[in-house]
Order: sequence, then C-alpha cells, then structure tokens
Amino acid sequence: MKTTKTLKTLILGASVLALGLGAASQTAHAAQASSQYVENVDIDLTGMAAIINIENASANKHLNALDLDVKTTVMQFEVAGLVECKGSNVMFKGSKHFFGPVNIMDDGGAINSASALYDKTAKPGYTDSDYPNAEYGGEVFTVPLNQVKNGHPALRVDPLEELEKARQAFNGTDLEFYQQDQELVLQRPISLSGACGKKNNPNKASLGYETKDHTIQIKYKGDPGLNETPVLNAQLQGGGGVPNQFDEGDQPFILNGADFMANLPHYNGKCLPDANPMIRFNYTMGGNQLGNVQFRVVAKSNQYADYGNYYESKNLIKNPANGNNNAHIDFEFPLKEMLAEDKYSFMMILNNKTYNHNMQLEARFKPKMGNWSQWDIQDTAVYKHRCVPQLNGQLQGGNGQVGGYADSDGGETPKLGKFQAKPARAPLGKAAPAEPAPKPKRAPLN
Repeated sequence: MKTTKTLKTLILGASVLALGLGAASQTAHAAQASSQYVENVDIDLTGMAAIINIENASANKHLNALDLDVKTTVMQFEVAGLVECKGSNVMFKGSKHFFGPVNIMDDGGAINSASALYDKTAKPGYTDSDYPNAEYGGEVFTVPLNQVKNGHPALRVDPLEELEKARQAFNGTDLEFYQQDQELVLQRPISLSGACGKKNNPNKASLGYETKDHTIQIKYKGDPGLNETPVLNAQLQGGGGVPNQFDEGDQPFILNGADFMANLPHYNGKCLPDANPMIRFNYTMGGNQLGNVQFRVVAKSNQYADYGNYYESKNLIKNPANGNNNAHIDFEFPLKEMLAEDKYSFMMILNNKTYNHNMQLEARFKPKMGNWSQWDIQDTAVYKHRCVPQLNGQLQGGNGQVGGYADSDGGETPKLGKFQAKPARAPLGKAAPAEPAPKPKRAPLN
C-alpha cells in the first residue's frame, strides 16, 4: 500500500536552484529527481527557522571598541523525510542530508554533491519490499557554522558578513545601527537523498533526491549603551583654570590601514609549481603603545568552491613607538596545496586558461588595554595563474636566455621562444670507398 501524501508533498516545486559555482558548472539543479529503484524522495521542513545570535562582547562601550561575538556554533534544521523504493525484491540502502543543492548522475547511479558545503547521514522513513507502509521520519539536521562559512556567496553562511552587508545598507549612522536590534533572514537549500537497490545484487542500486529552501534568521542584539563620546587626555595649564595647552599623553595602538602590493607576481608555468608564490601586503599603525593585530586573506566570490583563507596570521604584537609604523608581511599563496586537491584538478588541464583567485585582505586590532575590533576589509586583489606546457631541451630567446611562454593575463595563445639552431649539415657527396682490411697470413704447412 502506497504512503498517502499531502498535497504539499505531491506538488513539485517549479523553482530551480541555480547556484552557478563556476563557469563549468552553471547548470541548474532541479528541485527533485527519482531513478530506476527510487520512486520518490520527499523532504518536509517541519520546524521554525534556524537561529544565529550575535552580541557585542566588549565591556568598553565606545563604538570603536565594538567586539561582535557570534554566540551560535551550529544551525539546527528540523526536517522530516521519506524515501520510497520501487520494484520487486528491493530494499532501502541509505540516505543523506546536504546543506546545499545536489543532482543525480549516471542515470541515477550517483549523487553529485560538489555544490553542497556539508552532509550528514539521515534517517528518514522509507518503503521497500519488506516495509510497504511507512511514516515520515523526523529529525534535526545539525550544521556546524564553521563548515559553511566559506563557499559560493549564494550558499555560504557567514553571520558577520551578513551583518556587515546590513550595516552598509542601513539608512542611518553606525552607532544607531549597533544600538538597535537587527534581524536578517536568509534562504538556503537543504537536500535529502535516498538510495534503493536489489536485495541480492549490491551492484544494482540507484538514488533520488529532493531540495527545498529553509529559513535562517540572524539576530543581532542591539547595545543601547554604545557611544561615540570623544575622550581627551588634557592637562589644563595657566591661571584661572583656562586651558592653553593640551598634552596628548599615551595614545593607544591603532591599525591605520593595509593593502596588497601594487604588482602581484602572477604565475605562468608547469601545472604543479615547485614552490608557492610569495605575495606581500603592507600596513601602517599609529599610537605610542603596544597593541595586537591579526590579518587574514580570504577567498571571496570565486568561480570555484572557495578554498577558505589563503593566509591567516598569528597574534602579532606591535609597538609603533619604536618607529616601525610602516610594516609588511610576505605570505605564501597556497597554490601547490590547492592544485594537489582532487576537487581543483580541473585547473591542472593544459588548456591555456587563466584562473583568477579573488582575495580579500581583512584585519582586526586590539590596544594593549582594550578589546578586539571587528574584522574590517582592508583591500581586495586578484591573483592569477595559468598552467602551460613545459618544453624539453634548450629553448633560447634572442638574448641567449632560456625561452618560454609570454606572460599574459588574457589567456592568449602562448608564444614559443626561439629554438637553438641545429649544427649545419655537411653537403652530400660520394663517400670514398673504405680500404679493405688485410687478409690474415696463412701459417706454413709442416
């Protein structure tokens, strides 16, 4: 007997999830699909929105000392699921939840979850030859925030990034924004897959799935005690208490700014480089006291599944009073590690294509006696690399240097250096006959 479904589960949503994660995979993902041994997969979002809470954790109520703290470490999605197998002598073989869209490949023989950021084994209700009737199985799909902070902008969930977007769009001052409660609503796709197959043949199995959007609420608790009152450390001098001179006194540490080097050393060479390229960023500081500063170079809005942080500094202790207000950091762009991963193997193909890696330099700082500032965007840049064929033998350019391919960012056809000239060949002619070797003398007869 078939499971009776509500009208809601019978209606196939017309929406299409088109998370274009790269030019090579901008295919739309249908909301539902079945296969040879899977009659249907249903996912119902039974609970309320997943909640993420943010608060100001700083005891110092000056706006410049704002310390945004994400109090939530996981998102919890209440879901109910059902997998219906079809055919004779078939059995339910397993199921998974995904944070993100999926689709099926190989006529239902495999699930493509390359666009999803996280997955976990699911326990839905199911029907098969042994269990023709079933109820929906309800459970909580728990998604760690640190697993989904990086990825495609339409899929990742970075609470502080979303709050910053809201601040930039706010029609008022920063002080007004952070004094008030803020509530942001996101929609993100949740998928359920199910596998069924023949009982006596493990090689005969197929899968199906369904994807639906679930709601996420980011709640910032406003801090009405925040202020921008200026603090002056002034010493009044002169008669009658009239101020005629100000002594600035101790000035706390501050990061004035940071930016990438002017000309990034883009890479054109063999597919897996011998060493990672070095990239520099510069920064300036102010004040006359010790302070702490941290930097990170974040992968942002790339045409592939973002790699996360390309670089993250330790807690640096600085003292601008020593005269080192201007400083720099050289870091390794992790190109070798990136290309060694299977999911980025498409970048190792010799197709003369230039790949762009969008980077965002972020920083935060803390005076000796203060609190950490929020992470702020300092600069953006694009690092480029191209995989080109390597030629064996001596290639020489016009100045005798080893030749190669022209360095270009536009993916033009590479230009070969000049080949070393071959030695001139002697003119052809008749070769002189070789002298016959002398015959050995015969020994005398006895």
